[in-house]
Amino acid sequence: MTNGNGSSESRLDRIERILESMALRQDFIFQQQEILARQLQETRAIVDSNARSIQAWEALIEQNRVEAEEERSRLQVAVLELIEANQQNRLDHELFRRRIEAIDPQSDSQD
Repeated sequence: MTNGNGSSESRLDRIERILESMALRQDFIFQQQEILARQLQETRAIVDSNARSIQAWEALIEQNRVEAEEERSRLQVAVLELIEANQQNRLDHELFRRRIEAIDPQSDSQD
């Protein structure tokens, strides 16, 4: 049987050729889907790993923030203690100077 373009291909042959072509395309699509599925799994694994890493860094940053705040508080207390000690030292020095002046009024002229 001759078709419109002069070929003697039967209708059944054309259908078989079309079906074979469709099967090849489906195989190709299936292979591509498998590749994409593997890539998606790999990407998810990387994302999960990165998420765990980010959480670990966040925890470390928070721990460092808390420790820094505690150290800041300790330093504030230490500075206040130094200021108080300095003030007390000045008072003690002034009292000592007055006692010396009371004992030896001439010591004031030697300073």
